[in-house]
Amino acid sequence: MNETIFTFDHGQRRMHKALGITEQYMEDLHEKCNEALRNFVFDKDKQIREDMSPSGLVEICLKEFSYSEVVLMASFFLKDQLDNILNAMNDLPDDLVEILQKLANEQKD
Repeated sequence: MNETIFTFDHGQRRMHKALGITEQYMEDLHEKCNEALRNFVFDKDKQIREDMSPSGLVEICLKEFSYSEVVLMASFFLKDQLDNILNAMNDLPDDLVEILQKLANEQKD
């Protein structure tokens, strides 16, 4: 298994505190992501690249980021997906939410 930099404190609400990393680490990673995306989108002459492919993004993740950085970025993606699901559920009528929760509970049994 890969070594990580994380320690977990599930009672914390702020991401960096919950993971035992500094706010500066988060800011540095944010800047590293921005730089990687700028280099992906623009060539050395600051022109938009025509050869942007999804596999190029994966290659950047593989080559430019550590295991812990990739895990952290993936967690933000998952959190966004979860937020989208929860927001969609908030827009559903209460009786439909109850039906869905009942179905989910039946799947557990």
